[in-house]
Amino acid sequence: MLARIDKIKNMKDDLSLDELADMFSPMPTDVRINKNELVKRNIVTKIAADYAEQYLGQSESYTFEQALYVFMLDHCLQTGEMNLDEGKFLLKTFTEHYKKFDGKNCDLIFSRKMGVSAFMLLSAGSDIYFEPAVKMILRVSVAKSIEELKLKITTM
Repeated sequence: MLARIDKIKNMKDDLSLDELADMFSPMPTDVRINKNELVKRNIVTKIAADYAEQYLGQSESYTFEQALYVFMLDHCLQTGEMNLDEGKFLLKTFTEHYKKFDGKNCDLIFSRKMGVSAFMLLSAGSDIYFEPAVKMILRVSVAKSIEELKLKITTM
């Protein structure tokens, strides 16, 4: 919460109230961005962008949602906890289920049991319990990722 207040204080001179509200809204924007621009501006790596293209299709530009999926893929790859092969399941989870949240906050969960990985999206802040053999590898706030991506797109 304090980090968010600090961001607002630092951005209030550069953005209008409406722009600030949009920045911190969990809803994706109507922005479209070129894949090459995402890479050129160091928002995602070329590896993540090229890999995601197999699952998102080749296009001149990505919707904000598609850019979010690539951004999440890149984030999970950058942690070192996930490999590229597992990335296809992350992308499939997002493309098939993210719209069901209809603007509500959700978290991405990455778990593994006996070497088999699984991804799920669940309402933000929900408790989740696994059987003892399942390890939660990552839990990423999609709303926080949306904020980060919006900030990277608008400030560069």
